[in-house]
Amino acid sequence: MGNEASSRVASGKHGHTLISDAKFRRLYALALEHARQDEDMAAARAGVAADLRSDDVVVTQERGDFSERVIAALGGAAGDRLRKNGRLTVIVCAHAGHDAIVREAHQLADEAKLPVIFVEDWRANGGATKKQAPLPQRIGAMPAIPVDAEDVIAIYRVAHESMTRAREGSGPTRILCVRWPASDKSDKQGDTAVGHLEQWLEARGLPAQAWRREILAELTARQSATTDKAGDAADDIQELRLA
Repeated sequence: MGNEASSRVASGKHGHTLISDAKFRRLYALALEHARQDEDMAAARAGVAADLRSDDVVVTQERGDFSERVIAALGGAAGDRLRKNGRLTVIVCAHAGHDAIVREAHQLADEAKLPVIFVEDWRANGGATKKQAPLPQRIGAMPAIPVDAEDVIAIYRVAHESMTRAREGSGPTRILCVRWPASDKSDKQGDTAVGHLEQWLEARGLPAQAWRREILAELTARQSATTDKAGDAADDIQELRLA
């Protein structure tokens, strides 16, 4: 696996893509969904989610006690390693390098060769770009790979290789999301990620705008169904209270 990734490595030898049109559409759908929810690290979440299995474990900093959930997830990953069941644990770190629990998790995952992927946001590391930032080096045998934080396809490529490696028992990887020097600047990273991906798809003759209409319609329908279901549940509770 290489030491860095941008959109220029999203194709195989001689420029022939190694990603199917169906996977491109899934990546675009995930990017739109995460950006629509205004989530931090939208591109990274989309690029990693595209190859997740239903039984994989994802730990984020948004809810609950992050330290306790990381500890529990590492314990589960140790069991997965022993069982050789191919299940992954993904730990998403929006504040990379600042949590003692994450640093300890790096060490443990490396020493035990756990099937763990760390996805770390390094954009705020002094505001520096990939070329300027003092990024961390390899921990033991665990690679630390810088990737453009706004490039869904580049992140997917790194995640795909890292996840395959972890499922096969070769240990963890750190994916370091950084500001790429050539990236467009935007106040909202999710918007930039979607725009970058749209340009990339259209340049290769893929129907990005048609996909966008279809995906947004699907997301709206899903949101309406969820709202209706929540409303029905609230009505049921109210009826129980009145009974």
